[in-house]
Amino acid sequence: AQRILELLSIDSERAAFKVVGHPETPERQHVGPLNIELRLDRIDETIAGDGEAATRIVIDYKTGSTIEAGSWYSTRPTQPQLPLYAVTHRDALGAVAFATLSAKSIAYFGVAREVGLLPNVREFDTKKLPPPYLEWSGLLDYWQNVIEALATDYSQGIATVDPTPNACRYCHLASLCRINELSNPAVRAMRDDEGTA
Repeated sequence: AQRILELLSIDSERAAFKVVGHPETPERQHVGPLNIELRLDRIDETIAGDGEAATRIVIDYKTGSTIEAGSWYSTRPTQPQLPLYAVTHRDALGAVAFATLSAKSIAYFGVAREVGLLPNVREFDTKKLPPPYLEWSGLLDYWQNVIEALATDYSQGIATVDPTPNACRYCHLASLCRINELSNPAVRAMRDDEGTA
């Protein structure tokens, strides 16, 4: 309860906004070849002044303290829900963020089209994107391509043994896994000779 009150205090410092719809409402979305059900935690919409357009912000609550937003710019994001929510809710989207409520911190953590949409959420740095993607629309296009590629691989049953660099660090299935065997040059050479690479 104390953490929620602290988050509400942060929200009170924001520019005027309203919550759109009802949190956790099931909705169907097509992502590549998949038809999936999403339940977004929250969508905020800024209350625009005269001549201004409203901006939407997608928020996902997270009670843990591990946020890996850096992976959002790779082809294999480890926490892809916000990029997924972004590409399925592009209209007037200005930011996506985790609202973290943990013993260590209460904060918003994400990316925004411009500074000031959420406290401490920086404006997106286009330099993080691979060419030819540029600016906020480029980020959304990039995420669209990444998410659709992952959905296509999943639907086709593609499950190549290719863990990300830190995936094995805390895995408890090492005795069943052959990734270390595959990384041994001598074993790889032997398998290549046998034609079983």
